[in-house]
Amino acid sequence: MLSILEILKFSEFNDFKVVAGKEHLDQIIRWAHPIDVPDAAEWLRGGELVLTTAIALPEDKVGREKMIEALFERNTAGLLISVGGFIDSTPLEMVKIADLLGFPIIEAPWRIPLIDIAEPINSNIISHQYTLLQETSIIYQSLSKLVLSGGGIPDLASELATLLDRSITIESPSFELLAFAENGSIDNVRKQSVDEKKTPISLIDALEHRGDLLRIKMAQKPLEIKPIPELGMTMSRVVAPIMVGGELYGYMWLVGNDRPLSDLDHMAIETAATIAGFILLREQTIMDTENRLKGDFITLLVQNGFNNRASLLQQAAQFNLDLRNPHAILVIGSNIPLVDKKATIVIQITKIASEANTFISVFDNNIIAVVEDDQGTITGLVKKFRGISDNLWVGLGETVNVPEELGKSYEQAHEAMLIAKRLRIDKGYMQFDKLGYLHILFHSKPEHLENNCYLSKIRNMKELQKEDKGADLYITLETYLNNAGNAQKTARDLYVHRSTLLYRLARIEELFGLSLDDHEIRVNLHIALVTEKLTTEI
Repeated sequence: MLSILEILKFSEFNDFKVVAGKEHLDQIIRWAHPIDVPDAAEWLRGGELVLTTAIALPEDKVGREKMIEALFERNTAGLLISVGGFIDSTPLEMVKIADLLGFPIIEAPWRIPLIDIAEPINSNIISHQYTLLQETSIIYQSLSKLVLSGGGIPDLASELATLLDRSITIESPSFELLAFAENGSIDNVRKQSVDEKKTPISLIDALEHRGDLLRIKMAQKPLEIKPIPELGMTMSRVVAPIMVGGELYGYMWLVGNDRPLSDLDHMAIETAATIAGFILLREQTIMDTENRLKGDFITLLVQNGFNNRASLLQQAAQFNLDLRNPHAILVIGSNIPLVDKKATIVIQITKIASEANTFISVFDNNIIAVVEDDQGTITGLVKKFRGISDNLWVGLGETVNVPEELGKSYEQAHEAMLIAKRLRIDKGYMQFDKLGYLHILFHSKPEHLENNCYLSKIRNMKELQKEDKGADLYITLETYLNNAGNAQKTARDLYVHRSTLLYRLARIEELFGLSLDDHEIRVNLHIALVTEKLTTEI
């Protein structure tokens, strides 16, 4: 990158004089372009240092001011005027408007032809671009070898960090950490991103407020992101989208350090982002193939669609499953579809299962895990799965000793998951062998329920809740019944005064025509409330 300040250091330009925009001499020059025609701005693309003899300057003051404004709006780097020929000095009105806009104007002596000014500037730019292309080519060759040797995303981050002497982060489209390589100093925000394995929410909010988040999401090329010191982001970044066939696969971040960011940083990260796309596409293809094979296998397993145990055991061994040992099925469900392999929740579940050497696959819009009979392993997995999101529900089937019974364990786990989901069990986890009467209620037939007066009252109140007329009453009754008629605990759980609770309970008794002091009535209402939830799909 060649700035105006740098060209003023050329020995042949010692007599040049800056007359406006002195605080903005860091403007980068894309090309030095002599123009001596009216409406010069119409001939420009941005980034040029415009050279003029002033022969075509507008004759009136307003016209000269508009000329500077037009050059500024075209993102021109600056204006160099040859003085001592057609004009002796830059008109004062041009200097004033340029200072106001922060637009550099330089005066050059008439004795130096414009061609002799343009030539060293453009030669320097071409030389810089050639060197840059050579350096970028070396980086491309190094990264290409890495891909051909089977290197993954972490290897790419490490290699690029070494080549550029910068820290590199690669993230998913939702800004979750895929790989990180530290080289040199980093700021607190990057350290936090690595520790939390994702970009902090506070930074995402700040980027959105500043308008950078939209720029990042719309970007097709690398962008430079300025620091946000108040959040601990004290270093600039370059971020490049990782695109494959028009689809976003993630982002690559280059963290600035004590050295200013350069053209090489921009070009190198753009090259690396392209290669990252190839790696991610390759990994996605491998994963899709593996998932398809896993899906076929789990379908065979849970539907008991095999007739040769030896063949099944051989297939299972390919997935590191020894079905000669006792196993059980875990079913993980959610309020969001889990068939999308790129969904954040699915990626996180897959990672946890991989670390625990546990077989998982998607089946019927749920995730199925086949786990050995180890209560510690199962408890640990459930805790980690639930730690991902409160919208995950996990059911566990009974342990079976032969693979032919895994289909039964799946049906049990699926039922336990649905019950946990419909009842909104706090821990989000239910074991089939602990369902008790919930199993019977779950399988209640409509004809057995249609004449139940208690269920009818619950359903009527539920309709009132939908109309927003009885929401408080429904929640109050549910909490009261869950607390076995303990008014003090119910008032505390609802964050209401005891007198408010008693008023609501009286309203419910009036609505039902029943006394909530009667233990049998409370039991029947509680069973009816639970039955309504269990028999209603979410």
